[in-house]
Amino acid sequence: LNSRMKNKTRNLIDIKFYSKTKILKILERTSLLLKIYRSGKVPKLLKSLPMLKNFEEILWLLRPDSWSPQALYIITRLFVSRLDNLQMGRFLSQILAPRLQEAVFRSKKISSHLFLSLKVSTNRSKNFFSSLLFPILRGQSCTLKEAIILGSIINRASFLQENVIWSLINLLDDPCTPPKLILIRIFLSKNYTLPYRV
Repeated sequence: LNSRMKNKTRNLIDIKFYSKTKILKILERTSLLLKIYRSGKVPKLLKSLPMLKNFEEILWLLRPDSWSPQALYIITRLFVSRLDNLQMGRFLSQILAPRLQEAVFRSKKISSHLFLSLKVSTNRSKNFFSSLLFPILRGQSCTLKEAIILGSIINRASFLQENVIWSLINLLDDPCTPPKLILIRIFLSKNYTLPYRV
């Protein structure tokens, strides 16, 4: 009886180990696919990813820093409609913002797909401002080029008035820098009706 129990537990351990290695292989193949992705269907794994408890861990195993701009755009579109506020905020601050800064640092411009990814993220305007715009602006390495790119995205998007007011108050409360002045000018050019405090 004891030997049977030992065999069963060994089998269970083997199955668990096998399933983990299999999952890791699937994630590795998916990350390789996203690295070279240009167009077409995305892996089904990405659609079910937001529903998982360990969403962030699995996302990092997919190596988001190596995704192609096209893959980043498709995934941003997918996540904007499926992630909750906390997950969306983490996605914008940990993945999309560094990609923008890296692209500007390397080539002084961004690809059209990265631009579209940023534009799509404005659909979640509160997350866009709090998790992407302000962390970049408050960073010491924020450049005029980054501010101009973010400004052109803000100029093309429409936001709720309350989000614009909140953003302007935050921009005016912070110490003034040239990138912040560019964004203040763009916000004011959109002709929102603003309260007396602003």
